[in-house]
Amino acid sequence: MAGLSAALIALSAAAAHAQTASAPPSRFEIEAYGGFGRLLDAGEATLSLPPAGPPITTSSPMFPSRAVPSWFFGDGAALLNGVNAELGLAPRITPLDAAIAKIGRSAESGGGMGIRLRRRTAPRVWTEFAIDVTSSSSSVTDSLMESVGQTRGSFVQAMTSLFASGPFTGTSVTATATQAGGSWRDVTATLAANVELDAIAGLTPSLTLGGGFVTRTGTEPTVTLEGRYRTKILGAVPIDETDRVTIRGEASTAPAVVFGAGLSRAIAGRLSLRLDTRMMVANRTISTTLDATPTVASGAPADYIESFTNPSVQFSNNAATGRVSSLSGAALDHADVARSTRLQARVIITLGVAFRF
Repeated sequence: MAGLSAALIALSAAAAHAQTASAPPSRFEIEAYGGFGRLLDAGEATLSLPPAGPPITTSSPMFPSRAVPSWFFGDGAALLNGVNAELGLAPRITPLDAAIAKIGRSAESGGGMGIRLRRRTAPRVWTEFAIDVTSSSSSVTDSLMESVGQTRGSFVQAMTSLFASGPFTGTSVTATATQAGGSWRDVTATLAANVELDAIAGLTPSLTLGGGFVTRTGTEPTVTLEGRYRTKILGAVPIDETDRVTIRGEASTAPAVVFGAGLSRAIAGRLSLRLDTRMMVANRTISTTLDATPTVASGAPADYIESFTNPSVQFSNNAATGRVSSLSGAALDHADVARSTRLQARVIITLGVAFRF
């Protein structure tokens, strides 16, 4: 009896060993991870600002002026600076042009997280589908806000000097710069081959190569610059005009290539730790759009005044006089004023926990 029991125990052990040896390896693996990375996006876009506005009626062709949608950039800034130069006034407005080319284009660091699902398709090859999500980011950098601040301050100085040179009283010139709330994330979906190499001291190195798409979700922050001047011609004719500009950056959805290397180590049962370094490269289009909303308030008595320079600036509080203000250009709504298509690279180092089943 004892011999039979011993034989049954030995047979059971042998059967269990045989089942273990013949059990197929895990076919799937799922990994959740987090990490830290940096977006590399150098350079600025080529500006494509609206052309010079149409001429407006003035006293003589010798004193031409034109309609502009804003004094803050492009042709409007050129017109204001030209008038001040003709009048021998030192203050000039610093155009927003350089700042417009910066928004949405910067190198920045931040966190990231995601999930990777793998299926074994060969003894050492896993086919991987991954979703990577970056931490919340903003296109508005300190250098951009510094440029906007320079434009804001120079607008006040240039306009104050201009009105001080003429028959104006009770002049008030103000300007504000604000950043609207909002944040965005880059989401990258990739399909890749993950190839395991020979293990070294319990660590399994691997190489990854694949491709997919990167897109942007959320709301891009915006920068708004608003200037207002109020004055009276000869103490009687009110002039009240507001110049408001909003700029924002936008990024397109684009194909992406991913490649990298990693190390994994089993820690308990089917669990393992995985360290990865990857680079995701995409040829993306980055654009800047701009809104410009000039406002000229009506006043009484109705009248106008011009600078009698070449170029000339004109202020009017009522179009019924036959004259309009230079700040009377058509409003701009999401005008595409800067665009560039170039490589963006995001390098990310992640640590994840993987489970095989």
